[in-house]
Amino acid sequence: MQEVDNAQQELLKQCLFCKIANKAIPSEIVFEDEHFTCVLDINPASTGHVLVIPKKHYSVSPQLPIQAIESLARIVKASSQAFLQGLGFKGFNMLISNGLLAGQRSPHLVIHLIPRQEYDSIRMPEPPDIGMLDVSEDLKKQVQASTPELKAVLEKLFQQVRVNASPAMSQSCALCNAINKKPFFKHSLVSVVEPNLAKGALLPSYFLIAPTTHYTIIQQTPLPVLSLALLSANLLSAMLFEIYAKQGIEVGTNIVLRNGIPAGQTLNHANIEVILRFKQDNNNFQWTGKQVSKDELSSTQETLSQAFQQAMQALNAESQARFQQEPRQSQLQSQAKQQLAMQQGMQQPAQQSQELPQTQKQLQSQEKPSKEQEHESNASKQRTPWHRIP
Repeated sequence: MQEVDNAQQELLKQCLFCKIANKAIPSEIVFEDEHFTCVLDINPASTGHVLVIPKKHYSVSPQLPIQAIESLARIVKASSQAFLQGLGFKGFNMLISNGLLAGQRSPHLVIHLIPRQEYDSIRMPEPPDIGMLDVSEDLKKQVQASTPELKAVLEKLFQQVRVNASPAMSQSCALCNAINKKPFFKHSLVSVVEPNLAKGALLPSYFLIAPTTHYTIIQQTPLPVLSLALLSANLLSAMLFEIYAKQGIEVGTNIVLRNGIPAGQTLNHANIEVILRFKQDNNNFQWTGKQVSKDELSSTQETLSQAFQQAMQALNAESQARFQQEPRQSQLQSQAKQQLAMQQGMQQPAQQSQELPQTQKQLQSQEKPSKEQEHESNASKQRTPWHRIP
């Protein structure tokens, strides 16, 4: 333990972002918690561009522990409200770059949260053209044979995550239809689609991770679901590194969230993308950092920190409301189950009836969506998916 602490102290002395996250170097902080320090980029892609920096030294996102991923989910969801209410932006991107080939520029993990407006010049990574990956057919078949490992990892993750609620899906949503017809992995909370594999490609290269229930944007997505989606993205990224490394193929991954039309969201179903990156794919994100004055940074910091505080308070109230509803929901479900058993002429054991509320409380992880969340707007129905989901 002492050796780990010493190593961490040495990193704090040498790593620029360790110093920023732990306030050894001053910065414009908009939010911080036990795991992350969120600061304004001094050369932002847009006003309010936030860098989410782990306080401990992690090189890539798959190294983040589960508690940190849960914290990141809160920050991501709060940012959607903070950017809108504080700065007036109706969309934002989250961008994580794992590996040099994915555009990572620092040995310390940095997560970008970028407010977006329509017709700006910011470009996010796009789905890969898998035909550009020049490998032998033997290697393709070997990598394809590793695909079940990806599914096994997801199955293991979700083994202990069980809910009784059925997901509410939209028949007019392309991603809902893909989840129903050709999922790479499906769970009642989070599902994964791999469009390239569905179209007959040999290599796993591009994953869409989405709530199985139809939520249009991140603001509607329950925190437990968003946490599981981020955790799934990290696990898939780690497995892609491992699978391709075994075959001698150097890759990287981008984890991308496009929330709102200005941010490039063209599916009316919230989702997180895991994009495979390889040499010379010409798929780098692009933006030109703006030169901003210290006064402008300070003004943005004051506005955005207040917006983040309000957004976090709203999330805390939402979580508290869900926690208070769980015992009542469990009691009602227990009574309904007992009544059904009596109607069917079955005697429900008293012990089972008493234990059900506790069990249900442990398993309950999301509220039923409202009718507004089950149906997207007419304008959203007319949008065409850009990544060609079959």
